[in-house]
Amino acid sequence: MPVQLPAPEWPPELLEAGPPEDPPILLSGPAKIGKAPYRVLAVRISPNTLGIDYHYELGEDVYADYQLEDMLDEFTFLDDIDKSVLVPIENGHYVIWMLPSGDTGQD
Repeated sequence: MPVQLPAPEWPPELLEAGPPEDPPILLSGPAKIGKAPYRVLAVRISPNTLGIDYHYELGEDVYADYQLEDMLDEFTFLDDIDKSVLVPIENGHYVIWMLPSGDTGQD
């Protein structure tokens, strides 16, 4: 028997959350399912390699604190990705997922 799911509330836009040298590599925004808070995350992916779309001329140090490889590894552990799941956004192609955002102190 189907179970009714509360309609998700998507953010109208995602904000750049990457390093100052390459802010659009990571995008983020709040979402809700019913009253439960979630966070939408998007990481820029190379459609050719299906890996993180770094700007290598910036150097590895720029991205070190953002653990983008770890995020992608955990995401692909749950399911493989291919070009069909990439969402073109003005700064590139992104894999988008939603995670529980934790307790906000609201009921």
